[in-house]
Amino acid sequence: ENFQQATSGTSRLYGGTGLGLAIVKQLVEAQGGSIHVESKLNEGCSFSFRLNFQKTTSDAELETAIAEPDIEVKNIKILVVEDIALNQLLMRTILNDFGFECEITSNGKLAVELLGKKPFDIILMDLQMPQMNGFEATEYIRNKLKLDIPIIALTADVTTVDLEKCKSVGMNDYIAKPIDERLLFNKIINFLKKPSLTKMADQELIDPKKLGAKCTNLEYLTRRTKSDPRLMMEMISLFLGQTDSLIGTMKQAVLDKDWKLLRATAHKMIPSFSIVGIDPYFEGMAKQVQEYAGTGEQMEQIPEMVLQLIDVLGQACSELEGELENIKTTVE
Repeated sequence: ENFQQATSGTSRLYGGTGLGLAIVKQLVEAQGGSIHVESKLNEGCSFSFRLNFQKTTSDAELETAIAEPDIEVKNIKILVVEDIALNQLLMRTILNDFGFECEITSNGKLAVELLGKKPFDIILMDLQMPQMNGFEATEYIRNKLKLDIPIIALTADVTTVDLEKCKSVGMNDYIAKPIDERLLFNKIINFLKKPSLTKMADQELIDPKKLGAKCTNLEYLTRRTKSDPRLMMEMISLFLGQTDSLIGTMKQAVLDKDWKLLRATAHKMIPSFSIVGIDPYFEGMAKQVQEYAGTGEQMEQIPEMVLQLIDVLGQACSELEGELENIKTTVE
């Protein structure tokens, strides 16, 4: 039967209502299995289930498709096309820190000349440059040089018009300035070793050197709750409870290609981004997932965006669990 917390206070403080257990029961029984519980008041509960599977001697087909977490990042050659000296230095510093090799040119004309002389794994292309801008350079690379090298646009003005134009000339993706190092790293790695959809069930995006920047900011929550610690604890707990469930649903929706469910799930999570101070970029990404899942456009981009959302939400939950513990100490 559907599970309920013993008291309403438990749910408020720690989040969740046990809905996951009811879903698990349905999933197990739908596969011909059974689920059991042992419970003692004030001690806890233990859940177990049985499922029958046929044995096989076949090799697992997914083994070669799954990239290892300690992915090799040596000998990756990046071409950066950027005309601003300060931005050039920043990109060189970031890419060197990742362990990548990089070469920098100041406009599209120089970039296409360089591409005719040596190979690169990925191009990071600024859009607004003199002589030949990013759009013109990408069009030349695709139509004249006939290269399918991944091109990621670098833009300080993420508008619908720009993004449509990026796609139309053959760019694969974009990243907004100022650059989020962690996001840039994951975009590069994902293009070099595309994750399989079947890996969604347990994959987290690679964190370059566990970059220390926080992805949550409780300034808004503190202001809205007037610094009331109990109210903050309740709101954080609700976020943690709902987010864990939404992450699981989102993973499964992509695996099942259930775009209607994915659209509904993305819609549910969008309002919570600003509440806990997650960067608006990821809120925009969730809106894109919602839009693409609804319209059926650019479906090939959905898995990567979902992986990025899962990654940032996972980091957010980890940070908020720490914040929750800190707040608890102030009320005890």
